Amino acid sequence: MSVLYKHKEKILVIGIILIACNLRSSITGVGSLISDIMGDLQLSGSVSGMITTVPLIAFAIVSPFAGKISGRFGIGKTLTVSMMVLAAGIALRSSGSMAAFFSGTAIIGVGIAFGNVLLPSIIKSAFPARVGVLTGIYTTCIALFAGLSSGISVPVANNSPFGWHGALAVWLLPAAIAVVVWL
Repeated sequence: MSVLYKHKEKILVIGIILIACNLRSSITGVGSLISDIMGDLQLSGSVSGMITTVPLIAFAIVSPFAGKISGRFGIGKTLTVSMMVLAAGIALRSSGSMAAFFSGTAIIGVGIAFGNVLLPSIIKSAFPARVGVLTGIYTTCIALFAGLSSGISVPVANNSPFGWHGALAVWLLPAAIAVVVWL
C-alpha cells in the first residue's frame, strides 16, 4: 500500500468523523435553549414545538433524493456542499428573526439529511473490511457531539454577549472545518 494511499485514507477517515460530528450538534442544542428562544422570538408553545419538527420534515423530503444527486455530482462533492448548506443554515438561524430561525432550521435539516444518507455509503465503499469499526466511530461521534451540544448550549449562551444566538452559532466552526477537509 503506497504512502499516498494511506494519507488519503487517513484524510477520508478524518472527513467522515467531522461530518458525523455535525449530524446532530446543530439541532440538539436548541432544546436546552428553548425558553430563551421562545422569549426572544415571542413564540407560542405550539410554534416552538415546530422547532424540532422542521428538521425531521426536511429529512423526510430530501433524503430520497440524496443518492440520485450524489450519483450525478459525486458523493464527495455532494457531502461537501451539504456541509456548506448546513453552515449556511446555522448562520441564518443564528441571525435573529423568527423567519430566519425557521428557515435556517429547515436548511440545517437539508444539510444533515444528505450526511445521514451518504456517510454510511462512503464507509461501505471506501472501507469494506472495516465497516463495523468505522460505523461505530461515526455513530459515537454523532452521539458525543449531540450530547455536547445539549450540555454546553446554556453555559455558552449565558457567557456569550450574543446569548442563544451565539450558542447556536458556535456550531459553524465544526461545519466549516468539515468543509475545509472535504474540499
